[in-house]
Amino acid sequence: MRIASYNVQNLFTEPDAALQERAVAKPDKALKALAGTLDGLSADVVLLQEVGSTAALEQVNARLISPYPFSAVVESNSERGIHLATLSREPFELRSHRELSLHDDSGVQLLEYGSEAAAALQQATSIRIQRDLLRIELDLADQGVLTLFNVHLKSKTNRSWRRLAADDVRSAEARQIAGVVGDYLDEHPHRPVLLGGDFNDLRSSDSLQPIFALPLSDPMGEQLARTGRNPSTYWPKRRMRLDFLLLSEAAKRRMVPGSALIHADQRAKRASDHYPISVELSFDLS
Repeated sequence: MRIASYNVQNLFTEPDAALQERAVAKPDKALKALAGTLDGLSADVVLLQEVGSTAALEQVNARLISPYPFSAVVESNSERGIHLATLSREPFELRSHRELSLHDDSGVQLLEYGSEAAAALQQATSIRIQRDLLRIELDLADQGVLTLFNVHLKSKTNRSWRRLAADDVRSAEARQIAGVVGDYLDEHPHRPVLLGGDFNDLRSSDSLQPIFALPLSDPMGEQLARTGRNPSTYWPKRRMRLDFLLLSEAAKRRMVPGSALIHADQRAKRASDHYPISVELSFDLS
């Protein structure tokens, strides 16, 4: 069973007037490359980031040689209108965590300006996780339940009028994500669990330490350490591995050795500014 994660970069198939220039339609050339890249993954489940709408995902899915029978887009807190989505060969159940509020490392609620006008008036309000933490559960019958968490953390970019630094927001998100996933691992110690998505920072960053303190392995990192390579998943910059698929101990026991891949090619470059990544787990879906 191949599981992939892919930031598809602003998947809008028509302009969104409410979001203005931040939601322009993805060019047909890029949509064609995106469909070809998804076909080439041959994944059973794809965790997607930066999907603009259900209609946009459906249009891309319809272009595939073998469209996915199960799909979902869950609206997040993103002011850019970019959400988390799932494509799957198997039915699944979803649980959003977009209600998670953000706090500093002392537990104090973080306050932010909701707009440039609010910043001018110094009217700050409490904030929640900027996109979402999406839980996907697949009931594989006699093989049990496989749980996937899809995330897209705050990027390093920010607007000049913002009250909070981007790193502080991402750190707060990482703490909340670590808390939710850690509790789930405690409740289901024998269940294979995978945490994947666009973390928007390096593994060595301070902001991501709460996540990497969880009892999850990084098979891609382990493979790359053995080869001495340090490739990028965000191809416009070198050595920027921002996308991860982290495995619980039960999931790692099912991992096919050497199966952690970065799918880097020219077609993927035309489709998005991120390369998709994948890993294979030994579940028999026949």
